[in-house]
Amino acid sequence: METPRGVAYFHSGDAIGYYANMLYFPVDGTTVVYAVNSNYGRIDHAVSTKNAMEKIILVTKK
Repeated sequence: METPRGVAYFHSGDAIGYYANMLYFPVDGTTVVYAVNSNYGRIDHAVSTKNAMEKIILVTKK
């Protein structure tokens, strides 16, 4: 995925009660991982959309 911080490889998943995501930035070897509580089938758009991931990435920027 192209992000404001560069290319990231990512994997996400959800199950009853949670959502998790991992992003890896090969240019500098940075990995960002987060997990949050959620409603199964209704993942909160504050954490699961590309826009949300970009905001989280910008907070973790060096």
